[in-house]
Amino acid sequence: MKISIRTSAAAAVLAVLLGAQAAFAQDSTRATPDLIGSWSGSFRPGTMTGSISGSQTGGLSGTGMAGRYTGNIDITPSPSGQPGTYRFMLTISSNLNNPETLEWGVSNGRCGSKLMLLVGSNSLPTIEMRSGGTGDASTEVAMQFSAKGQFQAVIMKGGHLQQNIVACANLKFDERRK
Repeated sequence: MKISIRTSAAAAVLAVLLGAQAAFAQDSTRATPDLIGSWSGSFRPGTMTGSISGSQTGGLSGTGMAGRYTGNIDITPSPSGQPGTYRFMLTISSNLNNPETLEWGVSNGRCGSKLMLLVGSNSLPTIEMRSGGTGDASTEVAMQFSAKGQFQAVIMKGGHLQQNIVACANLKFDERRK
């Protein structure tokens, strides 16, 4: 069998180019992380009904003024890279200037839907409100989120019950493309 030099040279060049392309594809696959996303929301005062009456916003302060809680929550994949583990960062402000302890959680559904916390109350730190009406909390927790799901974050005063919700945030998914 006789192979021309021209055919052999073309085959060699083709093999080198295909090999280089395959190596580049492998390296670029390793360098490109999976698509990740984050969740965020803004807390608005109220309960499952959206009411902000005194009894539903943490009661009245010593001055007779109802507490009003607002703030933000950001949920991002954990920097540790553990699958299903997320970093939660909350910032809360209130028109009340007295120190107090608030609880929080994440539930399926939108604000106003039945509260079904996805993580037990003992797994989440409390929010310690400081004099001046500000507080924050951050933690990393394993939790299953779906980009197609609907979730709410709630702030509660006096226990993890539906009637103790003083603020709620509908969580919005933001997909980051690499």
